[in-house]
Amino acid sequence: MMNNQIWRGWYCIVVGFLSFSPAAWAVTEEQQVVKAISSLLQSNHAEDAFKLAQQHQFDYESLTDFDYVYGLAARAVGELDAAIFAFERVLQARPQSIDARFALALSYFDLGNIAAAKGEFELLASRSLPTTISARVERYLSRIQRLQQSADAHWQSWLQAGVGSDSNANNGVAAEFVDIPLLGQVRLFEQSRELDSSYFDIQAQATYIAPQNQHSDLFAAVSVLHAEYSEDLTWSRTFVNGVAGYRTLFNQFEVSGSVFYRPLWLDNDDYLDYYGAILGIGHPLSKGANWGLDLSIAQQAYQQQTSLDKDQLLVSLWASTLLNGGEHWFAIKLGSEGADESRFDFSSRDMLGVAYRWRQRLTPNWLMTLNAEYQDAQYNAPNPLFMLTREDKLTRIGLELSYRIDGSWSWNSQLMYLKNDSSIALYEYSRLKLWTGVRYDF
Repeated sequence: MMNNQIWRGWYCIVVGFLSFSPAAWAVTEEQQVVKAISSLLQSNHAEDAFKLAQQHQFDYESLTDFDYVYGLAARAVGELDAAIFAFERVLQARPQSIDARFALALSYFDLGNIAAAKGEFELLASRSLPTTISARVERYLSRIQRLQQSADAHWQSWLQAGVGSDSNANNGVAAEFVDIPLLGQVRLFEQSRELDSSYFDIQAQATYIAPQNQHSDLFAAVSVLHAEYSEDLTWSRTFVNGVAGYRTLFNQFEVSGSVFYRPLWLDNDDYLDYYGAILGIGHPLSKGANWGLDLSIAQQAYQQQTSLDKDQLLVSLWASTLLNGGEHWFAIKLGSEGADESRFDFSSRDMLGVAYRWRQRLTPNWLMTLNAEYQDAQYNAPNPLFMLTREDKLTRIGLELSYRIDGSWSWNSQLMYLKNDSSIALYEYSRLKLWTGVRYDF
């Protein structure tokens, strides 16, 4: 009896010791490490998450939960090869894991292995998926299809229609009268004053791309925008933009050259012919950052107001970078416009401006774009009517929101504010424009 009690006591001691052995503690420690890495990733501390994962890689590699968060951390810092190996190990143990396979497909895509990415996305598409993942899989398969088609000459086209409201469609002035030194108080035509009007527009674009080799292609595009206004005194307008050119990669420099033609019709009458050539050069600064220089030489030819005809030279120095998942683009712009005849030098001007664009994907389906621009224009001679040398300060701010409905359809909305301060009252105006519409890509 005593011996049985002794053996039971020893049995409990041994079982208790094994329960708290290093092997049992290791499972608990692995879970703590996995939780810590996940927490760092959720708080956008990807570098710290990857460092922690690397510290424990030797201890926990091939343990499924650790491999998964290790792959997420590696992908978050751009270590795509390491991420792919980790997700592949997870799928060997859990072949039905949707999250791991989706992460593997994304990693293949980001690495540029389009064929492998397509295989994983197609395998996901054949399964029953949560709605959010299903939409992203469809979108990536659509992108892959376009990428594979881009190796051959192809067309990219879209059609867009919408409605909006414009507080000052003709860029008119608020005042009913202006003071002209030689004439005194002059009453303006209604078309030259602020006119608030609703409108609808339709726009279409077709682009043709013909790759010449892996780094070069020929391209051509034409777009048309027509807008009709409810206010009779507001001009309907039709913009056409045609461009054709060549681009290539040379010693890490992206070089492009193109010619363009952009006529404008007001109330179906030819108003302006604008044409010229653009040379562009871009170069990477670092991962996700680029800089470039664009040079444009153009001619503006007015059908009726020939005194406004002028040559144009524009230079834009720009830089772009990726930060916190968003794209930020900055530019400094210099320009000069010279009248064709010296007696019209009062319409010649020198321009200096800055511009900024922030593009951020808010969710997989929502995209936001913020644009801001400021331009100072100094004219070269006094205006003969007002006896003043004109100076304009133009501010433009725009916000765009886009929602991707599916692979082809999207809903878009725009809000734009424009204000021009001028030393001559006739050219001073402000404008607020709101627009919403749908777009179909095909």
